Amino acid sequence: MNRWSDERNALNLIVREKWKDINIFKNKRDEINQSVKKLKKDEALILIQLDVKKSRFYDLLKKPNSFSDTTRQNDIELHQQIKALDWKIQTNPLSPIEEEAIISQIRHLEEQLLINRKALNLKKQKDELFSIIKALSIRSDTLHRKKVESVKKSQEYHTKMLELIKEVDKVRAEADLAHKNCIKFNNAINDIHNNTLEITRQIKSITYKIRKIEETTKRKDLDLIIEEQNKKTYEKMKQGKKLTLNEYILLRKKGLA
Repeated sequence: MNRWSDERNALNLIVREKWKDINIFKNKRDEINQSVKKLKKDEALILIQLDVKKSRFYDLLKKPNSFSDTTRQNDIELHQQIKALDWKIQTNPLSPIEEEAIISQIRHLEEQLLINRKALNLKKQKDELFSIIKALSIRSDTLHRKKVESVKKSQEYHTKMLELIKEVDKVRAEADLAHKNCIKFNNAINDIHNNTLEITRQIKSITYKIRKIEETTKRKDLDLIIEEQNKKTYEKMKQGKKLTLNEYILLRKKGLA
């Protein structure tokens, strides 16, 4: 395996590892974004409630209110006065004019008591609304702060994710280049291999031809030697010299004996 292949595989491994980190950041960002959506929804509901409560509170502020720190004490005194007058009517012989005067006083005291009760009730409503508005405002501020913090954290994860994607693009470009070089290298190796096969084939062909030439040459040389030997044997026979069995058989094959 060539170095381009090793480099490509190593870079692809880096890309896979970085994509794991990218997906981690993406999941965290998406999770936070879901939380932000819920915070926005909760904050919107709180703000609607705040608007309603504030509107009601401002309406109550427009109403005249005579309630003071002494109103509660006045209520006690009013109750005592009404009770005393009522007791006076029940226990004392009174003329119609006197009784009517006392009853008129009781009505006046009860009217004042009713006014005090309305003032007290108005104050209670204001106090309750003020407490609710304060609690809702604190809740709204808390939700807003959490939302801002969550959005900031989401942006941080998003930024890290984009940075990793840029790194992945860079590494992937290097991996693509290494892959192209790997293909070029493999093509060059294949060309060399094919050339080697062709040269080997040519060598085998030449070797075969050389072997044939050598065999033909050897055969011709051997024929010349045999022919020369036949001539010598024939001359020997013509001279009447004794032939060996092999020499005689050789002359018989040639039709010379």
